[in-house]
Amino acid sequence: MRIAAPDGFATFFLCSSLAKLKSQLPSLNIQLVPMSRSFSLSRREADIAVTIERPSKGRVSFRRLVDYSLHFYAARAYLKDRGRPSSVPDLAQHHLVTYVQDLLFADQLNFVPELFGPNHVRFECSTAIGQIAAVRAGAGIGILHDYAVFGETDIELVLPKQSFERSYWLVTHDDLVGLNRVQVVSDFIGSEISRRQAIFRAQAHATVPSEDAGVLDYRMGAVAVL
Repeated sequence: MRIAAPDGFATFFLCSSLAKLKSQLPSLNIQLVPMSRSFSLSRREADIAVTIERPSKGRVSFRRLVDYSLHFYAARAYLKDRGRPSSVPDLAQHHLVTYVQDLLFADQLNFVPELFGPNHVRFECSTAIGQIAAVRAGAGIGILHDYAVFGETDIELVLPKQSFERSYWLVTHDDLVGLNRVQVVSDFIGSEISRRQAIFRAQAHATVPSEDAGVLDYRMGAVAVL
């Protein structure tokens, strides 16, 4: 049973959730593939894919898993050294942690296009996990998933009013719909999402200094797993 998912979602949510499923169904072989590229269900590269783009074509069935939010974050040490921005234009005076622009394969990843301009100094990384590690190490200010940095003590939310909203979709090829193992895993992921839904839109997870408080059926051959 192969599941393809965004690297952040796979690492910070699915690993622990699927470990629980594995303990319940020890005979079920699970392959979790954290990916940041286009993934083809029609070529059976995965049985289930989690994407941030709603499928628009191809022989797949899908449903929305959950909406989630992202915010700007920086390490405490970085903010102490370089100060705290009060607006998006202020970011031109800071180091930024971003995706590698010419490797973006989905508009959903281009959060603030102007941040890729010549006026901004950047540390670019093609994975969400890498960006979190870079922000934690003080490389700059990055746009991170709120649920992925839940419980972090060394990074802080900055520009709290600047929020980015995205969604995860659970996608399966039509030929696999109704297959027992696919249905079991799909239902389990959905139930775990429902049980822990609050963490996915949780600006309050971050430590914010007081001055900052302020089933659908569509057709598709390849999907972007982000």
